[in-house]
Amino acid sequence: DLKMGDVGIEVKSAAYVQAWKQARPSKIVFSVRRARGWDGDTDTYADSPRRSAGVYVFCLLEGKVKDSIDPLDTTHWTFYVLPTSQLNRHFPTHKTIGLNRLEEVGAERCTYGELNAAIEKAAASRPKEDSPPASPQATPMAE
Repeated sequence: DLKMGDVGIEVKSAAYVQAWKQARPSKIVFSVRRARGWDGDTDTYADSPRRSAGVYVFCLLEGKVKDSIDPLDTTHWTFYVLPTSQLNRHFPTHKTIGLNRLEEVGAERCTYGELNAAIEKAAASRPKEDSPPASPQATPMAE
């Protein structure tokens, strides 16, 4: 059995509506750039940038009318789960990815209630070389 602590998870979020005044809804784009990981146990950075998590969870706050959106209501969110190996295969050097491209490469779309199962499925499908860093405190840092 896989435990959530056994896999690194990178979480990204986006919304069509922002807190500030907008002329039109935001384009949905998520950052997927590689970063140099920092290990708190050894106080060192990785030699080269990489995507260190085994699974990415992309969270989209649905809706384009500000007054009808509640970010604290999980039914207003849609989640897309993708093993990092899929990102690396299809977008090895990309720094961002749009919603359409995520769906094209097979990100599993799910609700909050389905999220745990989707993460477990993605984690189980990743190759061994996608294992998380040795230290659970490893934190990505910008290049």
